[in-house]
Amino acid sequence: GLHPMLRAPAIRCIGEVCKVLGPTAPNLEAVLRLLEGEANSAGRKCLNQQSSNQSATPSPPRRRCKSSPSSARRAENTAKESTEAQVLEAVLLAYESIVTGSLGASSGNSNSSNFATLPESLRYAAPALINFACSYGTAAGVSPTAKRAAVRLVGTLAAHLPSEVASYAQKDASVKACIESLRLYGSASPNKLIRQCAGALTDVVSL
Repeated sequence: GLHPMLRAPAIRCIGEVCKVLGPTAPNLEAVLRLLEGEANSAGRKCLNQQSSNQSATPSPPRRRCKSSPSSARRAENTAKESTEAQVLEAVLLAYESIVTGSLGASSGNSNSSNFATLPESLRYAAPALINFACSYGTAAGVSPTAKRAAVRLVGTLAAHLPSEVASYAQKDASVKACIESLRLYGSASPNKLIRQCAGALTDVVSL
């Protein structure tokens, strides 16, 4: 299989290719399934490594020496956890690239009515994309890059599927709280596009 260190760059490349191809990107369903599989795998590994770190308690110090086996294992697990976190961030960025690319919105206003409607595969996948953006994009310790991508992704979906996203948020209090968190984060951004996406979230939360 692909070397672990290459997974995140490969996933980002997939997102960028789909962004460039836009509405003509083939087999979006297969791409979304691939990304979902990578996200699920990385999420499970992160949880396992966090549990392993917690169980690897250090022995009482006896004398100056090289790292103990438990501390070495914690360091190894931390490195692996970082790799999986990069995969999760890459999946989030790929989702955002696919959605904006399918609308021709790579650099413009996500709220513009001139863009095409979302492909059926993305409309169907919207709840799963929102769930992932909420579970990872608002988690403690994620990078500003991931948070901005989550705002752009959910905001773009909200701008083009306002009633669907609003209905989904009303059915799940945690999703609604996530959208509000992303809205607050995005509304304070100096980036105009991110503020616009946050504005779309404001409309959804108020529906």
